[in-house]
Parts: sequence; structure tokens; C-alpha cells
Amino acid sequence: MANIMDYLDWRGDLSLCTDPFNEVDNYICSQLGTPDFSLIIPENEREITLKDAVSFYTSLWGERGDKLGVLASPMVLPLLRKCVDTVRFGQVKLSHFVNIVDEDSVEQFSAVCVHLCDGSCYIAFRGTDDSIMGWKEDFLLSVLDQVPAQKDALEYLQKVASEVEGELILGGHSKGGNLAVYAAINAPEEIQARIADVYNNDGPGFRESVMHTPGYERMETRLHTILPQHSVVGVLLEQTGHPSIVKSSRAGAESHDGFNWAVLGTRFVREKEFSRSSNALHEAVERAIAGKNQQERREFVDAFFDLLGSTGARTLTELLDRGKRSTLALLRESRKNPLISEFVSEVAENALKEYAEDMAEDVLDSVKDYAEDVVEFGKRLLGRDETGKE
Repeated sequence: MANIMDYLDWRGDLSLCTDPFNEVDNYICSQLGTPDFSLIIPENEREITLKDAVSFYTSLWGERGDKLGVLASPMVLPLLRKCVDTVRFGQVKLSHFVNIVDEDSVEQFSAVCVHLCDGSCYIAFRGTDDSIMGWKEDFLLSVLDQVPAQKDALEYLQKVASEVEGELILGGHSKGGNLAVYAAINAPEEIQARIADVYNNDGPGFRESVMHTPGYERMETRLHTILPQHSVVGVLLEQTGHPSIVKSSRAGAESHDGFNWAVLGTRFVREKEFSRSSNALHEAVERAIAGKNQQERREFVDAFFDLLGSTGARTLTELLDRGKRSTLALLRESRKNPLISEFVSEVAENALKEYAEDMAEDVLDSVKDYAEDVVEFGKRLLGRDETGKE
């Protein structure tokens, strides 16, 4: 199954000026701002080539890069190094890099401008980082009309629009996709008129009220939501635009990684529906917040993340590094809150069911393949061709 890296092998020799920008290019651009380019890419309109940015970054952090955490794909840095050597992305320039992390206000925001050869600018909003605080901000999307990162995204778009000319494309992965949509639908009309497309790559959705605003209605046809069949992030809340479900080679959290999405030509391969585990997570979140007022939703989110914080971990990497003891402690503590206990149990139960079904399908496929091999071997042994003749 071809992926994004294969796409670069196939399309990398054609510039964006020769072959138009597409949804796979969108995902690549969304990843260019994933590393921490502080002190490398200017915060203003001064541009630096991707090649120089990667070179400075490597000299600062080494080949392995900074600690991107468990949520960032291990393919991000290989992608950047590969992009540098292609005609398609080798000459893109970067500017306006910002990175804000504030635990007191539950705020995590980062973005960069990717200047393309056709004169357009892709504004890449970075997704949730490795911090537990960043994930809490994601869940607060179901509680607050505006989280701090969304406010930052709108202000960032307005600043960039005042300093950069030409067509704008907005996009991001994970929470970055949500930020791209939020900024676009809340921007002044004169900025909206410059936005060609907005891409939400498996980012959480919005409260339903967002879909009934004039800004959303003006932008609706330009909103593109791309979700993997096993989505665990993009199924949170209601999605905007016309969501496309795409094939992923991995299930669970690994499906969130766009490098595991199947690519055919200039598009991701489509699937008809979400997996059982993805639907289960969506339903569990819906039930956890259904019928609750804003204050009750906030109490649920606070309780859930206080539970994670009780381990002493500040990042998901630290949480996973604590291993089985940490997991068992969390499960014991979750039982003290019936709502959280029900939420965790339901998601886990359905995930295990799907895993069992996938295993059963794999066994059946293996048996079928083995049977076909035996039949083929028998034909050859008897000296028969495919028609059955000797």
C-alpha cells in the first residue's frame, strides 16, 4: 500500500507550478511546522528556505531532532529531509514561526507559513503536542466557545494576511486542523475571500452551533475534512464541511498518523465507513457530555485530566514510560468516578472487540491463502495447467 513517502518518490520531480496542489501535498505541508523551529524560522515576514531550516535544525538537535513525543510521527524528520531533495518542495520558503505553551491558561499553539512556488501561502497550524495539557485543551473544545489556541489561530491568520500577498491555504493535522477551520470561519470577509481551501487532517470537530454562523456558511464549500477509518481524534464533536474517510494501514492511535494513510495518485484512498472502535469512541464521548450543561462538561474534563495528572506525568510519553503500574493505577482511580469509569470501559471494550475481529479476519485470510497455495501446488505436481488439462 503506497503512502506519502511513496508519493514523493512518484511526484517529487514535478513542481507545484507544473502539477497543481492536491490533498496529499496538503498533508505534507501540514507536517513542515511540526518540529520546534524556534530561533531558526523568523517570527516575521522574513523567509528562510526549507533546506536551510532543516540544516539549522539538524545542527542544533542532531539527526534525531528534539523530543517531538509519542503523538508526532517518527516519519516527520525523514519527510523533511526527503522534501528538501525534491523539485516539488525543495524550494519552498518558511516564515512567521510561532510556538506558545502556557500551562496556566491551558494553551498550546504553534504555526508556520509555507510559501509555495505558485505565489500562494499554506498556513500550517501544528497539532496537539506531547503534553497532557495540550490534550486537555482538545477536550475543552466541547466545553468552551473558544479555547486559547483558537484565539491565537485567528489572530495569527489576521497578522499573516496583513503581511503576505496572494492566495491562502489553511491546514493542519490533529488539533491543527481544528484551528485552521476555526480561523477560516471566524476571519473577516475580506480575508475569507483570499482563502482557497481549508484542510482538517483528522482534527477534532466543533460544537454544532458553529455550523449555523454566517462565517461558516461562506466557507463551507472550501472546508475539507480528512479522517482515517480508525479515527480517534477526528470523531470528537461534530465535523465540518464534507468529511472523507480514508484507508489506514494501522488501527487505533497509529491511524492518526497520516503516514499510515493509503495514497493512490494524488488522493488518499477512500473507505465507506469508520471502524467499530472509532464509532465506539465517538459514541462514548457523546454519552459522556450528552445532557450536561457547560459547567458539568467542564467538571468531567477536569476530573479526567486530573486523573492523568495524578501519575505525576506531564506528557503522554512520560505516562507511557511508567508502564503497566501506571496503567493499573489509573484504572483503579477511574473506578472512583462512575462517569469516567464507564467512559474508559466502553472505549476499551469496543477496541478489544475490533481487535479480536481483525485477528479473526487475518487468520481466515491466511487459511484462504494457504488453501490456494496448496491447490496451486497440487496442479503443478500433477502437471496440469490452469485449464485443468495435462
